[in-house]
Amino acid sequence: MVHNEYNQRVAFIGNYLPRQCGIATFTTDLCESFAEAHPNADVFAIPMNDVEEGYDYPPRVRFEVRDQDLASYRRAAEFLNINNIDMVCLQHEFGIFGGVAGSHIIKLLGELLWMRRMCISGLHPWREAPALRIWKPKAKVRQACKSPSVGSEPRCPS
Repeated sequence: MVHNEYNQRVAFIGNYLPRQCGIATFTTDLCESFAEAHPNADVFAIPMNDVEEGYDYPPRVRFEVRDQDLASYRRAAEFLNINNIDMVCLQHEFGIFGGVAGSHIIKLLGELLWMRRMCISGLHPWREAPALRIWKPKAKVRQACKSPSVGSEPRCPS
């Protein structure tokens, strides 16, 4: 793997191991791979907690969000702003984030100071998601990120 002099502050938002779910595994692998490829970057994770007591996270996790607590999302945005984050990599799947159809994450993205920040989002489909209900929040995530998003939408039931 080729290393470069990338020395930015990068936050990965989503679920994170040891939480047991596919997005936690994916986000952890992505975050760790990015950190390995860019050893001069300050790379950390901000996971969602679905249980009050949280999880026994590794040191890469520097802030935790209680998934149903909107104030926790606001504090996470403040944490990112104070730490002058350069890029956010958001891993989005229906059911991870609190609010109507996961709308709390939109509040977090909206409160970031975007003067020199970039947001990259991975929008992961979930088979049981009520497709029509998630399109609007996912569109708002794409808009808030102001950067390319990757992912697919589940088919709308007929």
